[in-house]
Amino acid sequence: MLKIAHIINPVKVKESVDLSWAQPVTFETMRIAKAYAESTVDVTLFSAQFPEDADFVPDFFIKTKHLERSALDIGEFYKRRKLPLLKDILDRLYSSSDADYLVYSNCDIALMPYFYTALAKMIEAGRDAFVINRRTISGTYSRVEDIPFMYAETGQSHKGYDCFVFKRDLYPEFELGRICIGIQVIGRLFVWNLFSAAKKFEEFQERHLTFHIGNDRLWQRDEYADYKIHNQKEAQTVLKKLDEKFNSVSKLGKSGYLGAFKLPGKKIQRAAKKHKFLFIAGLHRSGTTVLADCLREHPRISGFENTGLPKDEGQFLQTVFPIALKYGGPGKFGFSKEMHLTERSPLLTEENRDKLFREWSQHWDLSKPILLEKSPPNILKTRFLQAMFPGSYFIVIIRHPVANAYANQKWSETSIYSLLEHWITCHRVFYRDREHLKNVFLLKYEDFVKDPDRYLREIYGFLGIEGQTRTVAVRKEINKAYFARWQAVIDKHNRLKKILRRFKYRALEKKIKSFGYSLYKPG
Repeated sequence: MLKIAHIINPVKVKESVDLSWAQPVTFETMRIAKAYAESTVDVTLFSAQFPEDADFVPDFFIKTKHLERSALDIGEFYKRRKLPLLKDILDRLYSSSDADYLVYSNCDIALMPYFYTALAKMIEAGRDAFVINRRTISGTYSRVEDIPFMYAETGQSHKGYDCFVFKRDLYPEFELGRICIGIQVIGRLFVWNLFSAAKKFEEFQERHLTFHIGNDRLWQRDEYADYKIHNQKEAQTVLKKLDEKFNSVSKLGKSGYLGAFKLPGKKIQRAAKKHKFLFIAGLHRSGTTVLADCLREHPRISGFENTGLPKDEGQFLQTVFPIALKYGGPGKFGFSKEMHLTERSPLLTEENRDKLFREWSQHWDLSKPILLEKSPPNILKTRFLQAMFPGSYFIVIIRHPVANAYANQKWSETSIYSLLEHWITCHRVFYRDREHLKNVFLLKYEDFVKDPDRYLREIYGFLGIEGQTRTVAVRKEINKAYFARWQAVIDKHNRLKKILRRFKYRALEKKIKSFGYSLYKPG
């Protein structure tokens, strides 16, 4: 009888998190599927868990040795998440079972009753490795009691990889690095291993064998971006090892599984001489996104799109310099000296220049002459970027400090006073650096939203390209609500408190006036 061992990573979570109800559904559907296949397939269910999660694992799972390390042991991250390493989970499965085939799936992936019997038929056809893409059903039902209704939903196909089946003998050939689960890239890396090591690999995109409730994307939240960067870096190392062992790069490239990781070095070097680099900078919530969206419409400009990372910012798509989240994120990063990079930075090397271009080029259309990258922290890196890519063009957008502070407050969780100080700090650095820049276009947010077409024409002239009709919507009155909130705070104080408040902000007012703004006349 065919023997299959299936492992997942159960984890305790708060009741408000969707995993709190998704995991019990996964557990129960695995139990049902095992029972359904009892007469034809010998199925054993395993779990890999941290000690604190052990009592959450149902009795019908065999608990492997407790996990001992997580992403927190191998790197520093803005938001602490105790994410296991894929290798640690699979090592436990391999050492705990002598099953013919091994299965790993995410803990929120539920099974149809006939899942294991279907696997047996797929294996019988001679496949030694395959991936099964889930179907996504609605979030109408979420309780274990509702499982029959979940079975009844056809759902929609999903391109993500979250259930992997492979012959036990293949595992010693895998290269998994230190990639962690629960974050992007893991599925692609797993497929690379299956495709490279197997003799007959297949991806099943339309089989109704697994399902996921809803289509949440927790891993895309801003505060987890540095985890994806970690996984991307590990994936590059893994890919190199797989290529040395299996000549994987060319094979994966032809199959389409290499995706954004494919770009030959010689092509990068040639392309770097043919393009004009355009960097957009400005504090978070200063209009960098809407400006980039407008410029990206131009047929001669290529900008990042659909990267799966916050606002398609280039800072998250590279591993050369630190991202803002490492130093506090919006409203805080500018207080760290490490975020200010110039042509004197030790990071400015030929190796890093090639690496940065290689990482960003994966997301540009290199047939277009102007390559656009947008990240708010660029405001502290203009000199560095100009040194990296000589002749670069910069558009720096500035928004009124009061409006910018209120817009950032919910993201930075700090005081308006601190946010104003941060605004001053960052713009002081930029104004000093501006003297070293060859091609820079300074733009006030308030001017841009008032007459976007005028300033887009000026920008196109700055770049030396023809005009383009705008279709992106630009909202004009957003600042007014923030100015009203600021004025209300001032007005509610009596005369003495007004005087004290003015005294508190007097030093800031003087600094802000040097940039052409005022705290007391925001409108």
